[in-house]
Amino acid sequence: MITIKLSIDKRRIKNDGTYPLVFKLRNQHDSRDIPTRYSIRESDWN
Repeated sequence: MITIKLSIDKRRIKNDGTYPLVFKLRNQHDSRDIPTRYSIRESDWN
């Protein structure tokens, strides 16, 4: 079974103080982050 979640990547902060949004895909033994071209402030993330 594969799970997909949208989250912020707190490992990479941009110069304007925002974090990139990534799709996190997880399988039983594998995980992958797929970046999007969008970013958001941590305070705006719910």
